[in-house]
Amino acid sequence: MSLHRSWFLSLPLSIFAVSCGPPPEANPPAGGGTPPPSASGTAAPTAAPTTEPVAAPASSHGKTIAVSGGTVCAVVSGRVACWGDNSKGAIAAGPKGAVLNPVWMAGVEQATSVDVSRVFGCAVGTSGKIVCFHEGKAREIPLVTDASAIAIRETKLFVVRKSGALIALDLGYDASETRPSEVPELKDVVSVGTGYNHACALHKNGEVTCWGDVEMTGSGVDTAEMEWEEKEKLSKNPTKVKGLTDAVQLAVADTHTCAVRRNKQVACWGSNWSGELGDGSSDRRYSPVAVQLVEDAAEVAVGYHHTCIRRTSGKALCFGEGRSGQTGSGKPGSRGLVEVAGLSGITALGAGEEISCAAAGNGIQCWGSASRGRLGNGTTSDYTTPTLVKGATAKMVGATDSLSCAMDNAGKLACWGLPGFPEDTAGKRADTPRAITNVGEPDALFMKDSGICVVNKAKKVYCEGSYSFVKEPKELNVGAVKQIWTSGSSGSAVQPSGQVMLWQRDWEKPDNVLKQNLTGLNDAVGISGESGTVCAVRRSGKVGCVGYGFRTFDKKEPVKPAAAVDVPGITDAVSISGSGGELCVVRKSGEVSCFSTYRVPQPVDPRKAAADKKEKQPIEVRTVKGVANAASIHVGGGARCVLHKDATVSCWGQNSYGQLGTGDFEYRWDPAVIAGLTDVTSLAVGSQQVCAAKKTGEVYCWGRNTHDEVGQPAPAYAYAPVTVNLPK
Repeated sequence: MSLHRSWFLSLPLSIFAVSCGPPPEANPPAGGGTPPPSASGTAAPTAAPTTEPVAAPASSHGKTIAVSGGTVCAVVSGRVACWGDNSKGAIAAGPKGAVLNPVWMAGVEQATSVDVSRVFGCAVGTSGKIVCFHEGKAREIPLVTDASAIAIRETKLFVVRKSGALIALDLGYDASETRPSEVPELKDVVSVGTGYNHACALHKNGEVTCWGDVEMTGSGVDTAEMEWEEKEKLSKNPTKVKGLTDAVQLAVADTHTCAVRRNKQVACWGSNWSGELGDGSSDRRYSPVAVQLVEDAAEVAVGYHHTCIRRTSGKALCFGEGRSGQTGSGKPGSRGLVEVAGLSGITALGAGEEISCAAAGNGIQCWGSASRGRLGNGTTSDYTTPTLVKGATAKMVGATDSLSCAMDNAGKLACWGLPGFPEDTAGKRADTPRAITNVGEPDALFMKDSGICVVNKAKKVYCEGSYSFVKEPKELNVGAVKQIWTSGSSGSAVQPSGQVMLWQRDWEKPDNVLKQNLTGLNDAVGISGESGTVCAVRRSGKVGCVGYGFRTFDKKEPVKPAAAVDVPGITDAVSISGSGGELCVVRKSGEVSCFSTYRVPQPVDPRKAAADKKEKQPIEVRTVKGVANAASIHVGGGARCVLHKDATVSCWGQNSYGQLGTGDFEYRWDPAVIAGLTDVTSLAVGSQQVCAAKKTGEVYCWGRNTHDEVGQPAPAYAYAPVTVNLPK
């Protein structure tokens, strides 16, 4: 096959930069993906990215940050977030303007690499399948199930198969009629990139082949005096880049191309009017030239007329056109080789039209032009140094009696409601979310009844009652834990081994914590409980419960917890939640079963042995009618809500404050679906309020609002979901 020049010339002009990923030794450590539903029912979302917004690991030649002109997409823990230019609908439906803040691409999971044009974004999954998105809709590309790398130019998708074969697909304008398209017959390809009027492929042996505009192919042929017909003839045939036999990573922009060599030097060719080739001149180069003073390159990314290099030290330097700050020097107009200011620990790069981006330990940062929102920080102001892409999108929500909280994808925590907020300058209590910064870097959030606990990334645990948590969270010395149920000053925890432990603050020594392992509960995967009862989902799917008294930690006359008992008839539990004397579990079938904690055997107090000799009542289990396809159950106060596997929510029970979200205050005996609430990934039910985080990262709350629990200053209640504005 041959690639006709007419394909390149038929495309409208748009600036496109492709960074085909770092060489194998430069990849970030393995990780990412989407965790399964939590067994606790309160501790984690059923489908959400992992903690940090750092680009997820990719194949050795896939991109984790892709920039096309002013459209940016990034892989974040297996999912894809996009922002910037939406003029052709690559990001979302609706008005074709600027998307100032990142938007999660629905239908894209387990992604390892991504690429984007103004029209489409596409992601490669761990299985080798490709999902493309346009105007907010995602479609799997059925013609390819073994992709290893991709590149997009408008509606044309180049695909490198795991066999090393190169193919191209025409996506049309909605990807519903995908058709094969003509490309050169190339073998042993590991990555591909496209410019405005040329394309290049990196081969397994380190050679690079280019075709299209011969001035950009790096063939070494000076075309200045060449006739058009001769150029046309040459453009149809793939040509090896002159003298390049040891490339390990390739990056292709509209008018120049660069490659990292095995010796960690960088070679570039093509247009050079802004010094983007880094050879100290502004002369066009028809064959590769070395970037000066760079011998430690791990990755290269190319923009419109600038280039950025990630060094093995984790820092970056840029050169070329810098009038909008895209070289990151801190000064607009810088064109020389400069280190990007204030940025280290970089794991991936991307560059486009007057913009550069990097993934580092604290998230994705971009710098340069903010036109059409391409910096992703909610503004249209240019930055000459890196600015963090806005991360105020919720991964997890929690709610207690009068406090609501959300944790974003970067691990930042914000809470709103009555407890502990300082007075503002006007003397009013804060009624909107406030950032919580006195617990380190949060990693997991646990809220129940009147208690809240946070486990940070250093594995330290902070717990307190909701009325004092915001001001005075206390570090809880309980060792490593996976999940916590808490009332603030006491509770239970699942240790990494599966052992369930009771804990309580020592009131005589406030910094001391009293701990006790529960005999018979050593195989837990999730817990919930009531004051005096703790129940755990076992690895087997059974539910084991233990009753304990307030004198369990009495130093003079302690009362041992009762023996563990299994709830009859439940052998397939996957998650659990409880409040108000009732515990409910989700079963593998998607059904929900509940039982009363009052039937769980309690410890015998020696001082009241005679009075405690009562006939034991069996634990009765009932299945909730009208609930199917449940992913997790959330019980709080008198309301019960289910997050379904299709990411919708249904609730039943008490509704005196509108906490069922049904638009009224009527008690519901049967579950009612909350209208218009879809794509939910995390759900939390408090005393009289409910909060949900959507896949997009948005947070909605409803119910009692007398203390601003729904994150709004008014009204006193919200009987349908309202948006919570998280702090930036």
